[in-house]
Amino acid sequence: MLICAMQYACAEDKIGFRYEAPIVIKKDGIELLPKHQLEIVEIK
Repeated sequence: MLICAMQYACAEDKIGFRYEAPIVIKKDGIELLPKHQLEIVEIK
């Protein structure tokens, strides 16, 4: 199993997040096992 992690932090705005998604590597491909689906939405 592999953990894919993305992290974003902006000290100036005092915000941040971390997203982790386990990935199981199999002989015939991979299986994604995230707890939450990743969706990126632009906030204006």
